[in-house]
Amino acid sequence: MTQPDTAMIANQPQELAEIAITDGQAAVIRAIVAGATQKAAAAAVGVSEYTVSRWANSDPCYIAALNLARLDAWQQQRAELSKLLSKAREALEYVLSGPDTGAMVRAAALVLEQFATAPSGPTTVEDARIAIQAAHKARWHREQDATITVADILANWTA
Repeated sequence: MTQPDTAMIANQPQELAEIAITDGQAAVIRAIVAGATQKAAAAAVGVSEYTVSRWANSDPCYIAALNLARLDAWQQQRAELSKLLSKAREALEYVLSGPDTGAMVRAAALVLEQFATAPSGPTTVEDARIAIQAAHKARWHREQDATITVADILANWTA
């Protein structure tokens, strides 16, 4: 295991700097936040997609760091998009009162859509641990519910 990366993302929130993740995990997170798929991020960093999937499903530090990085990126994008909000509102007013200009509507809708929902998920290591435990418990219950024995089949068949 490599040493934790304490300078993962430029201008990162303080909470993110305090989460101990490896250099490889930090590189994958940077790639994902920049828009790469999990598969592409894994390939770019030189780790298997399975490894990244395992981190995403069972490593509370990775989960919290990824969610914090996503939230931080979303907040930065939202701040930039807020500069366009008045133009988007003006475009909608124009379209609603004038000729049909579909491109303006789509552009305005895209800007406004960015304000709808923030990324979600646990952003602390402890909350990520709790989410992992809940997911494992839910999976176990689904598997138990789906388990059918030969005795169950025979009992239902003869009834």
